[in-house]
Amino acid sequence: MQNAPWLRITFGVFLLAALFWLVEPAPILDAIGQADPAWIVAGFLVFSLHGLIEAWRLKAAFGTYQLTFLEAYRLFWVGIFFGNFLPGSLGTDVYQVHYLNSKVPGLVAPVTLSVAVRIWGVLANLVLAAFGFVRVDAQWLKTLALAANQGRYLLLILGAILLIASVVFTIGLKSKVHKRISSLNQKLKSLYRQILASLSLISMPTQVQIFFLSVLVVLVRIVSFSIILHGLGVSLGWPELTLVVTLTTLTSLIPLTFSGLGVTEVSVTLLLAAFSVPLSTCAAASVISRVFIWGLSVIGGAVFMGSKYRQPVDGK
Repeated sequence: MQNAPWLRITFGVFLLAALFWLVEPAPILDAIGQADPAWIVAGFLVFSLHGLIEAWRLKAAFGTYQLTFLEAYRLFWVGIFFGNFLPGSLGTDVYQVHYLNSKVPGLVAPVTLSVAVRIWGVLANLVLAAFGFVRVDAQWLKTLALAANQGRYLLLILGAILLIASVVFTIGLKSKVHKRISSLNQKLKSLYRQILASLSLISMPTQVQIFFLSVLVVLVRIVSFSIILHGLGVSLGWPELTLVVTLTTLTSLIPLTFSGLGVTEVSVTLLLAAFSVPLSTCAAASVISRVFIWGLSVIGGAVFMGSKYRQPVDGK
């Protein structure tokens, strides 16, 4: 299990390499080069706006810690930076838990609240994805099957990786369970009581607010992705855009590679191809989306290095 980080990095790079082998880099670079820079910049600016909504959501979820809006906004920026260093963007949650624990000692409450925020985000994506499924033309499923057939080698590779990761995870989990099974029952009972106490910190109106803010975050991402596609000369309807963005977001949460690297790009490419978008344009859109995430991460890293927000991690 000690080699897991390198395995995840290898998986991500391997998926990207397989994608570029399937599509070839030259057409992707041509598609990016022919994109309208004004629309791409506009897409990035809109994408960055979701940070304001995310800060509002974090402030509501972590209300018991009395975060100011600026503090929650910084938490978003630093979180998106650390999201690159753990599978499925879990680095974001880990930093949030660490920061909240530095304010009020105790791990169960921040972990529970952070998981609750993640769950509301997943539910928001599922609800919007359901809307897309209902409204979109059923023909897209047949087209997706054809696109998957074109990328059958890529899918076989992804399947093999998932199988290997599952075996490694199962072996590691089995080993840990055998070592700790004796004291597990009492610890689970205690943890269960603490989780219930932590969840009681979020009132029902606040949970509803968090859900709708989560929906708003997804909608901003959909608008941003629509602008990217417009810059690449592609126009899709609202249901199609909703399906691509929500399903890609959900697949990126699979803790297989760091920040969903490779998994996200493959998902975007195959889903767009299902709506008859040229493969080179699909891959170009996935690359631009990844650059957007890295761009925000660079800003988040600068916020972390240049402000008092760095102190809880450094222990100063």
